[in-house]
Amino acid sequence: MIKSYKDLQIWQRSMDLVESIYRITEKLPSNEQFGLISQMRRAAVSVPSNTCLPAGRLPKDMVDSQPAVIHNFFLLPEVLCLN
Repeated sequence: MIKSYKDLQIWQRSMDLVESIYRITEKLPSNEQFGLISQMRRAAVSVPSNTCLPAGRLPKDMVDSQPAVIHNFFLLPEVLCLN
């Protein structure tokens, strides 16, 4: 049973993605600090953030609502294409 957004696989996997993006961007040139690095990190962080937001607004039986999942699938290509 889902008790929290942390129980959702999409949140768990997106947190793994955030960690990967941070490791990857640490290796990029420092002159990209305010460009590509910032863009990739913000895009990656937005995925788990937007997954957990509905959890506070929806009834518990709707925590895994499709609109949140669908929205995040639109965010993932932004992260992946920058990788």
